[in-house]
This record gives sequence, C-alpha cells and structure tokens, in this order.
Amino acid sequence: MTVVPSLGPPPVPVPDVTGSSLNDATNAIQGANLTLGDVHKIYSPTVNEGDVVREDPAGGKAPRGSPVELWVSKGRAPVPIPAVVGKQQARAERLLRRAGFVPVVQTAFSDQIGRGIVIRVDPAEATPTTYGDPVTITVSQGPQEFPAPTFTGLTPDAARQRANQYGLAVTFFYIPGTPQLRVISQTPAAGSTVRFGDTITLYVA
Repeated sequence: MTVVPSLGPPPVPVPDVTGSSLNDATNAIQGANLTLGDVHKIYSPTVNEGDVVREDPAGGKAPRGSPVELWVSKGRAPVPIPAVVGKQQARAERLLRRAGFVPVVQTAFSDQIGRGIVIRVDPAEATPTTYGDPVTITVSQGPQEFPAPTFTGLTPDAARQRANQYGLAVTFFYIPGTPQLRVISQTPAAGSTVRFGDTITLYVA
C-alpha cells in the first residue's frame, strides 16, 4: 500500500483588490474562496480613504481558504500649517493652497499691522491638520482711524486706487469749465482723522 501525503487544498488565484473599497475587496476575496486576513490602516498620498493600498499575497495563487492581508488607506497624512503670519494675503493664500488647504479669509482692524498683512491663522502654524481642511487667516485692515491721505494732484483713477488702499470711498465733483483732469482739493482735508469706510469728496479741475 502506497501512502501519498496530502498537499492541502488546491491553490486558487488571488484577486487584485488594490484600489477597491474594503467592502468590495472583502467580497472579491471571499468570492475567490479565500478569507480576509488582518486589515491595517495606513496613510497614502495617492489612494482615497477607505480603499485598498496593497495586499499580501499580491497576485499569483494561494491555498484555498487562506487569508489575504490588506492595507487600507486613511487618506493623506496630516499636513503642518505653513508659516503665513506676517505675509501678504495673496501669498498666504497661495501657500495654503499649495499645502493642500482651503483658505478662508476674515478681516480685523489693527493699529500695528499694515493693511493686507496676515495677523493670525487658525489652526496655528505648524499644527498637523487634515489635508483639504479649511484654514482661516485673519487679515489686517489697518487702523480703524487714521489721517486722511493726500489726493491732490492725482488723476481720478489714481485717486480711486489710493482710496482702495486705505479702505476709503471717494466721490468726485468735476468743476465746470476746467479740463477736469486732476484733483485740486479734498474734503476732509489731508491729515484729518477719518475712519475705515469713510467717503472723501474730491474736487477735479
């Protein structure tokens, strides 16, 4: 009598489940007469959260009923908030987008920080934060009260630009019978105390 040792269950193909959701991967593994082994959660910069990053064994064949181990994505690893305090608003927004965040802008008056400069950021700089999260920057509007700038000698377009820089509005009074090219006077006068959002009347001749 000849004794032939058992070679165990016949091998079956291992399905490729990378990129699949954990639920779909489980169904595919069980449908191939294999079992789901240990499931590990790892960060991945390329695989969506909840999808399979890799498997073991990967491809080939495995004994029927043997386990297939999976590594499932937790999404991107947390990213530290970049240094944006003290930078111009536009540059701060670019840095945040480049790091994978969504900038949210709010404003506040400041007697010390110039207009358009970032005063603070929330979450704070260097805080590990979920990729794609909103990050709020507070941008200075400058002081709420300040001396009115000089508009005399400017063209109307240049005067509008200067007013925007200070957070002021302007109205123009064009003096009849003149070329109406440049501002010759203003109300309130230059150096007078004005508040953010005030309107300056400019006389153009």
